[in-house]
Amino acid sequence: MASLSDNVPLKRTVAFSGGVCAFTAFGLSPGLNEFLELDPTMPWEFQQAMIGYMALDFAGCYGVDFVLRSMFPLQKTNRIMALQ
Repeated sequence: MASLSDNVPLKRTVAFSGGVCAFTAFGLSPGLNEFLELDPTMPWEFQQAMIGYMALDFAGCYGVDFVLRSMFPLQKTNRIMALQ
C-alpha cells in the first residue's frame, strides 16, 4: 500500500476538500455557503467547534499513521529484491 505522500492525486484531493470545509466553516464565502445551502446564521461557537473537530481529526489521523508506521515498518528489502 502506497503512502499518502506517494499518491499525489489523492493528497491534492484531500487537501482541496479540507480547504473547502475550512473555507465554508469560517464563512469566508457567502456565495459558496449559499450554493452548499448552509445556514448563514451559524453562531461563532458552532464554527469554532467545527474547525476544532476538523483539526482534531487531522491530528488524530496523523497520530494513527505514526503509530502504525512505527509498529509495521515498510520492508525496504522487498523493493530492492523486486528491482533485481
